[in-house]
Amino acid sequence: MIRKSNSNIRDVASLAGVSPGSVSKVLNSSPDCRVSPEIRERIFDAARKLEYTPNINAKRLFSKRTGVVALVVPPPIAGAGSAFEDRHLCRILGGIEEELFREGYRLMFISNRRTIGDSREFLELHSSRYMDGLIVWGAEADEAYWAEVAARGIPLVFVSSIPENLEGKANFISSDYRNAARIITRKVLAAGHRKMVFLDGQSAGFVRKEIKRGMEDAFDEFELSSRDILSYRRKPFEGDFALPFVREYMASAERAGIIVTLNYSSAVAVRNELANYGVYCPRDISLACFDSAKEERDGALVRCVPDDWQLGSRAVRALLSAVRKRDLPVVTELLAAAVTGDRSIAECHS
Repeated sequence: MIRKSNSNIRDVASLAGVSPGSVSKVLNSSPDCRVSPEIRERIFDAARKLEYTPNINAKRLFSKRTGVVALVVPPPIAGAGSAFEDRHLCRILGGIEEELFREGYRLMFISNRRTIGDSREFLELHSSRYMDGLIVWGAEADEAYWAEVAARGIPLVFVSSIPENLEGKANFISSDYRNAARIITRKVLAAGHRKMVFLDGQSAGFVRKEIKRGMEDAFDEFELSSRDILSYRRKPFEGDFALPFVREYMASAERAGIIVTLNYSSAVAVRNELANYGVYCPRDISLACFDSAKEERDGALVRCVPDDWQLGSRAVRALLSAVRKRDLPVVTELLAAAVTGDRSIAECHS
């Protein structure tokens, strides 16, 4: 008769016909485990029959790891909502959780209270063995304190944005916004237009810079001046930004072939406000947006659609590689983003 209560690792080893050391390596996902798939299955089967669960503290002691990864996100802002209202973060989170589950890891959430403005919290969490590494989403360009976290050797991966002082110096996974912007701008210029409007972000972040660089690349290819990329900077925490932007744009003498926004909701807000002035998309002007989602099927807009799920998955792989083997080269990976709806440019301006 199989004794289930208070079963220990020796009971599992006896039932599986292997040594306790083999059981420990298999159940603790030891990187130096060298058992066959058949033996591995026997061990798991014995553990299930005995209802044996490894002690988490013993597991941490054996592996010298916590089995926990922390996801750092910006804190909620009054009037602006929570980071978890961002659909892209939710899809990135899906990729993160799926990959962590596959690797036997758990996820911890940390709200990055920028009022602290230093690295103390993250250093303490790692030194106290609460987590093995950090995935950071929503980092601002001026968050210089992350350099100390990286310098201490704490495994770290930035997703979608990275502080300026760590570009090329810390692991970074993002969509290739620069190439997507280059593709969209080429289409606009090939249609004969020579002016574009870029509805800029609130800060000099990585995504904003990459989009601007991609637009400038295309202007250079056409031997045109990038001064004809007209920028409108959103003010911090500006809610109804579409109204002042469209009012300013319609009052100016400048007319562009396309207005480029950072996200889908911004494009829709601008489109609705332009309609109040009798300007319609795509009949009178084209609209492009970045960070659109697959389900946002809108044939009137040119859309850049990043693979958010894959971003999350790749971030976990990069982080766990750094956890398992220190002193690896820094990884910078830019994933291709699909560009859809670009026919609306030709239809509008043919």
